[in-house]
Amino acid sequence: MEDTLDDGYILKISIYIEHISQSDNISPRATIVKGTPDFDVILREEVEGKYIRKVQEKSKDREGMIVLVSASAEVRQALRELVRGYLDSKVEMMELDYQPQA
Repeated sequence: MEDTLDDGYILKISIYIEHISQSDNISPRATIVKGTPDFDVILREEVEGKYIRKVQEKSKDREGMIVLVSASAEVRQALRELVRGYLDSKVEMMELDYQPQA
């Protein structure tokens, strides 16, 4: 499958787990990462387009980005505060229906 930029989506899922033996690529689009995420760095680099593969010759501005969250209340609050700083960069946050209790 080829990534598309025009009228399409680019999806990459990273799942962070503190207590596992090692990171693992579970599919071309999903990775389990050992450790905890640095949300500030991840969000900034995504907004800058650091990880977008250029599949077209013409450069195109990054369009909208959505941050999907299923995490503790304290992580969700921290992400809300970070995302607020990027509202002018077309970044939105959506909390998934399932949220862990702790």
